Amino acid sequence: MTLKTEIQMSVRVILSLLVVCLFVGVQVEAAVYDVSVSKPTLAEISYGKHERHVLDFWKAESDSPTPLVFVIHGGGWSGGSKERVQRFVDVQKLLDSGISVVAINYRLMRHVGDVTPPVKVPLHDAARALQFVRSKAGEWNIDKKRIGAAGGSAGACSSLWLAYHDDMADPKAKDPVSRESTRLWCAAVMGPQTTLDPKQMKEWTPNSRYGGHAFGKKNFAQFLVDRESILPWIKEYSPYALVSSDDPSVYLFYNAPPAIGKVQKDPTHTSNFGVMLQKRCQKVGIGCDVMYPGAKGVKHKTTTDYLVWSLKGSAAPIKKKSVKWPNVLFIAIDDLRPELGCYGADHIKSPNIDKLASRGVLFNRAYCQAPHCGPSRASLLTGVHTRNHGLVMSPKEIAPGVLTLPGAFRKAGYYTVGNGKIYHHLEDNADKSWSEPPFSLVNGPKENNHLTFHEKESANFILAKNKRGPFFEAPDVEDNTYIDGQTCDKAIKDMRRLAKMDKPFFLACGFVRPHLPFYAPKKYWDMYDRDKIELADNRYKPKNAPSSLKGSGEFGSYHKRNIQYNSTEFHKIARHGYYACVSYADALTGRLLDELETLGLDDNTIVVLWGDHGWNLGEHDFWSKHNLLHNSTNAPLIISAPGFMKNVKADGIVELIDIYPTLCELTGIELPKHLEGKSMMELLRDHKQPGKGAAFTKWRNGLVVTTKDFTYTEYGTKERMLFDRSKDPDENVNVAGKPEYKETVEKLSKLLVK
Repeated sequence: MTLKTEIQMSVRVILSLLVVCLFVGVQVEAAVYDVSVSKPTLAEISYGKHERHVLDFWKAESDSPTPLVFVIHGGGWSGGSKERVQRFVDVQKLLDSGISVVAINYRLMRHVGDVTPPVKVPLHDAARALQFVRSKAGEWNIDKKRIGAAGGSAGACSSLWLAYHDDMADPKAKDPVSRESTRLWCAAVMGPQTTLDPKQMKEWTPNSRYGGHAFGKKNFAQFLVDRESILPWIKEYSPYALVSSDDPSVYLFYNAPPAIGKVQKDPTHTSNFGVMLQKRCQKVGIGCDVMYPGAKGVKHKTTTDYLVWSLKGSAAPIKKKSVKWPNVLFIAIDDLRPELGCYGADHIKSPNIDKLASRGVLFNRAYCQAPHCGPSRASLLTGVHTRNHGLVMSPKEIAPGVLTLPGAFRKAGYYTVGNGKIYHHLEDNADKSWSEPPFSLVNGPKENNHLTFHEKESANFILAKNKRGPFFEAPDVEDNTYIDGQTCDKAIKDMRRLAKMDKPFFLACGFVRPHLPFYAPKKYWDMYDRDKIELADNRYKPKNAPSSLKGSGEFGSYHKRNIQYNSTEFHKIARHGYYACVSYADALTGRLLDELETLGLDDNTIVVLWGDHGWNLGEHDFWSKHNLLHNSTNAPLIISAPGFMKNVKADGIVELIDIYPTLCELTGIELPKHLEGKSMMELLRDHKQPGKGAAFTKWRNGLVVTTKDFTYTEYGTKERMLFDRSKDPDENVNVAGKPEYKETVEKLSKLLVK
């Protein structure tokens, strides 16, 4: 600041004090712009209801729409004003370069009221202001796409949060401002905090002391103590945690060089923040320039220079060719029902799948299109519905000639690899799906397939009609003694190979367990105390059930070890075996996820985990699948996608055929016209969205429609079955014949008509 400017500022302060003396109630000097900043084209424009919801706009002269720099002031979200704009950018240079400028005020910590966490208020104000500016694009001659953010300290953190956060636009909103995008073209900021995680801050800079106020904590010590309880908030509002491969490039300016792990003179604005963010950005393939004294290879000396280059020069848009397309890890687990720790089943040991759920969106109400492996997989992998195309075992039968899910990825340039049980049979559409011959031992040689037993005692229990062994065994063997362990080994080797390729990959890995027979290493059986396993409390057929409702005969394909079918002993052992196999599949899943992280691929890989249908575990004395009760149709589904919501559960109804269009949309692949499913993107962005109104599942002569509160089935025999799951979640009483449900039956029956 020049001497002349300092004198001018001092005069203003003196005049302000005089005003205080003369007029009671005026306590704070009005903020003013630096003399180098020209008068705004528009001043004190309101973008909200609060007195701090105001912005100023400088319009660059141009016949065509101009880029814009969106400036967010600093001050720890506790002070400051838009009049600080010159600290962060050279307004006149931007205007001379044909770039318009906006500077905003936002609500401060003292204005948050009951909102938690407090930091939500200033950050969401910034997002709203950005949407407002976009809504004025036509009036103000702004290029909606080319908007870059700038700011300092907390304002810089806010800018990065906008840069890395998913788009907060609501296309269905009645308010036109809310329909505008919050995405940025770039950001160039000064002294930003790139994380609000106190643990990370202490690791990077031992004398860190900033950030507790953002979450309502009195001091940093309390911030650390309470970290675990507020970790979802911390992740939601930390730029570092939000980085993904489709985010814009950024530029960070600091006044001192970094020294990771060492005490810093200014720990709140240390360049340690910058270099750690840079490493994360490099990992996912997006740009992050960090400028500090002694920094090498940084082309631009100031935030303004970078903004001019990015918004007016040769910089690429958000989706750059240099950014890698996301990989896909596609995990299928046969006969897995949504009875896992992450689904609220505390008795199940599934730590790895639970961890995956914490990194993505868990779907509570996903439904298969057939409660049988072959038809369900054929439908999912072709994207067509069994109610329209019938119950068949292979893609060639259900939809001849259509592009399959892995085929669509191969066509788009992905390298596609299939391991284990993906389609029902190894050869199904192999030539049109995979970049190399698929691998599966499901129906391999007698000595090594999904029926092969490894406990000597099992040889004493051979079923005469098909020469199969017993329905369970628990030998003390290694994981890869069974074929699922071998499939996992193969998939990990493939992952290491694919990581070195110059193209994205679609790696599918399908595990057979917990499909019968219940063969798993002893250590997984030992995780459960059989005496403490709780059995179903509804071991009887539903009241008023039609004759068409039957159980599966799958257990009849295995020797029962001389245990009476459906006895209490049988229920105990069968549940124990199923649980052990679930934990076995979970451990193998964990190995895949760990390898993904070890290879540094986790930040640029979409992970989908799904079961092909539900399963009955003795409820109604039914076992396996093969009927249209909710336990048979409700399947587990978890999607973890970089840049989307994490650790949330979606209650909206979806179907397994929706996986195909969702993955295409996530990766930017054009949706094939034959698809009959609906993308789940709205639920990945906002887990509170309602999803579909209904899901449909077909089995033999029956078709069921599942809605929020009901499951309604019609059979070819004219029999009907209605369960009011809002009152009877276990489906114990068929109410289709009750007068009070007549309108419900009529309404749901119409849904079953194509």
